[in-house]
Amino acid sequence: MYAPSFLHKSRHGIWYFRYVFSRPWRQRLGKTELRRSLATRDRHEAIRQARLLAVALETRLLSPYDSPMDFSDIRSLVDHYLDAGKQSVDD
Repeated sequence: MYAPSFLHKSRHGIWYFRYVFSRPWRQRLGKTELRRSLATRDRHEAIRQARLLAVALETRLLSPYDSPMDFSDIRSLVDHYLDAGKQSVDD
């Protein structure tokens, strides 16, 4: 079954968001990728969450108007979107 490149399924069935940084960002951050648990076993929910995260991250990383980010800023941004998504599901 097809899963987008920004999704990875653990051996326990939990879906993870995976973002591979471009070469300039790798040099700046000292990291090659970011992985965060989506805390779901539902493939469709994982795809929905990961698409939102990918768009938010791409928009932020490619914006020339934002201040430079380090790896902890990027993780905080992704965590913020994950928390906001969980709160909207709970409401």
